[in-house]
Amino acid sequence: MKRKSKRFYKNSAERIFLLCVFLCSSYMTEAQSIESLLALARNENASLKALDQEYRSAGHTIGQAGSYPDIQFGTGFGISHLETFTGPMQLSLNASQAIPWPGLLKARKEVAINNAEIFSTGSMEKMIEIEFAIRSAYYELIGLGLKQEKMREIILILNAMNDMVTARVESGKSNLADVVILQRKILEMEGRIAVFEKKKLQPTIMINRLTYRELDTPVVIDENEWFQNRDMSLELQTSVIHHPSLDRLDAGKDLALSKSKLADLESKPKFMVGIDYWFIGQRDGQMFEGAGRDVIMPKVSVTLPISRRRFHSIKDEQNVRIRSIELNQEDLKRGFEAEILSAEQEVLEFEEWISILDDLIQSTQHVIDLTISAYTGGNASVNEILEVTESGIQYEIEKIDAEKAILLALARKQKFIQPIR
Repeated sequence: MKRKSKRFYKNSAERIFLLCVFLCSSYMTEAQSIESLLALARNENASLKALDQEYRSAGHTIGQAGSYPDIQFGTGFGISHLETFTGPMQLSLNASQAIPWPGLLKARKEVAINNAEIFSTGSMEKMIEIEFAIRSAYYELIGLGLKQEKMREIILILNAMNDMVTARVESGKSNLADVVILQRKILEMEGRIAVFEKKKLQPTIMINRLTYRELDTPVVIDENEWFQNRDMSLELQTSVIHHPSLDRLDAGKDLALSKSKLADLESKPKFMVGIDYWFIGQRDGQMFEGAGRDVIMPKVSVTLPISRRRFHSIKDEQNVRIRSIELNQEDLKRGFEAEILSAEQEVLEFEEWISILDDLIQSTQHVIDLTISAYTGGNASVNEILEVTESGIQYEIEKIDAEKAILLALARKQKFIQPIR
């Protein structure tokens, strides 16, 4: 019996050594933090680049809106010469220039600027959704990895129990069926590990799609993100609601106000100044002072809007639009507040559930120890040990799922707020 006991400890030590080697080798590959993946998405994601290009495109309209009107040039040639007192008019040249009302060009430029600002939030709104998707997928990968680690720990325990049961079978104190039952349970744990590994494919594809890498590129997770981001709840408690969608609505209000101001200026009189130059020819048989002299004629014109109804309609339209935007802002803020409150409530509920699970895990471990002691005394069966062990496994998995739920709730809350600096 003493020799079998030494073999049990030797095999257990070998398994623990192999587990340590596995864990160390997994950390030899440089882990990819969430921030590094987010930075990659910012640089590589095509949808973000497209939204940035839309913003740049809208920015190019600013120079167009603020440009001065073009000078108009014209000429005329009389087939049948128009006779004047000094002689026949042979050719005319003219130039004219529209003179905008003071402040009109600036108002048009402000409209273009505010219109471009609406596009400025597009990439930020998209990045918030991408960040949440990457965080969700990353936490899913960590959770699956933690579940696999729990399964491996259980396999180590089961292998140690298998050595103990085998020793008891060889000494005639246990049934061979106990060994078979343990080995089947070990195979079940290995099967669970394989299933968890396959489940990693979907979040891996999601992260690689958003970061524009090959879809099968491995994502090397950093488990520290699991614990560090749990502490984020303290930082998010002192925060203010902030979201690019609110900025976009603010830009919409500014655009409406600038359009209303522009309508006022467009209703002002429009002036045109110019000059005509007439080339006058000599009249046959008439010679007097000034005969054939060219004519220079300055000119000024003004356009007066007879009906101002259309300008009033534009201002009324923009006032209604501003009120609509304000109502949308109010609704959006209430929606954000509801999302934040819901996320905070989820964090509290799952924190309480984790506390309960910790007590259950601790008490279950105590029961497992007692059941193993009873088994060595012949007062319990292997099935009883495995039944209690399975309960402990379920509690551990539920704890991992609860921790992931907290992280997702915090990530959802982070979408709508920014910490107070």
